[in-house]
Amino acid sequence: MLPLGSANGPISGKNTDLGGGVGSYFIAYMNPVVQQWNFNIQQQVKGNWLIQVGYLGSKGQHLPDGESNFTFNELLPGANLSKGSALVAQVPNPFYGLIQNPTSIYAQPTIQANYLLSANPQYQSVNAFRVPEANSNYQSFIASAQHRYRGGLSLLVSFTAGKLLDDASQVVTFEGAAGVKQDYYCYKCDKSVSSQDVPKRLVTSGNYELPVGRGRHYLGSMPKALDAVLGGWQINAINVFAKGLPLQIGNGGNSTGILSPGIYATDNGQNPAQGGAIGNRLNEYLVQSDFSQTPNYTFGNVGRFLPNVRGPGQHNIDASLFKSFKPVERATLQLRAEAYNFTNSPTWGGPGTTVNASSTFGIVTSRSGNRSMQMAIKLIF
Repeated sequence: MLPLGSANGPISGKNTDLGGGVGSYFIAYMNPVVQQWNFNIQQQVKGNWLIQVGYLGSKGQHLPDGESNFTFNELLPGANLSKGSALVAQVPNPFYGLIQNPTSIYAQPTIQANYLLSANPQYQSVNAFRVPEANSNYQSFIASAQHRYRGGLSLLVSFTAGKLLDDASQVVTFEGAAGVKQDYYCYKCDKSVSSQDVPKRLVTSGNYELPVGRGRHYLGSMPKALDAVLGGWQINAINVFAKGLPLQIGNGGNSTGILSPGIYATDNGQNPAQGGAIGNRLNEYLVQSDFSQTPNYTFGNVGRFLPNVRGPGQHNIDASLFKSFKPVERATLQLRAEAYNFTNSPTWGGPGTTVNASSTFGIVTSRSGNRSMQMAIKLIF
């Protein structure tokens, strides 16, 4: 943990509780550091193709950990778990009568025992914002093939395979990943695939001007009236295929008793991944029986994010058809027909991820992404 101090000096004094807590700065604050490196080779080959392969790496240190305030005063070491239910027992309050703030938990004759075990028990909370303690590591292989415009065809294919590891995934909340650590004294225990990790992603895009019509390869001398119907057509498409984001399993209640904001679930060590098409396993996207709720006063053994089970991936094709013609010399009229999710492939929602929610855990209950189409007229002059 980073050492803390208050704006007026070290935290001290039995009658200094402010009820809701005090803010603090980091004596050992360090600015975030990101190191990046890459290597690639490009080669133009026959047929007007440009091929590229490469490697990209990135390492982050002292990154902001989460968007919410961190209540350092309420983060007890895991060694206190052995005290069990005694952590939440009511005990005599040594600060009773010394702190006059009526809203403070210290204004009562008894207090929950775990508050007195903190480093500065006279404070209800000591808060800090965007703690610079997180680390990340990204390694990836990239490849692309680009067909430069020739004969009416332009095409780009790009593929990325990589892995992003970190021990905190975001500055702002992403996929519900902030503020769930069960042991703030063990950052390495939270190292896992990132909430933003996409291990494989393939994107293709292209457009093709059909070689039909006046001045083109086929029927190049057709009459203008016929060219207005058959000539000037262009086909465009963008295809995206990507693996899904990793799943985070929620414990659904219970407490460590050491005032940590979260507690992870427990698994039996088996691989919970299920094979086959998503449509055939909507009611058991993963093996639910591999997970159980972690009891109070202990740590769960499931990592921050599962390394072997991900949410549904992305499979999307957008396509369009353009028709251009010139009503007058200095103007071009373009008719556009566009289809998003051209194949009408379903975009499945993620499964329920809370172990004690028997009606939803491991079950996919939603889908979206129905095909949509639109038409438009565009005048270019």
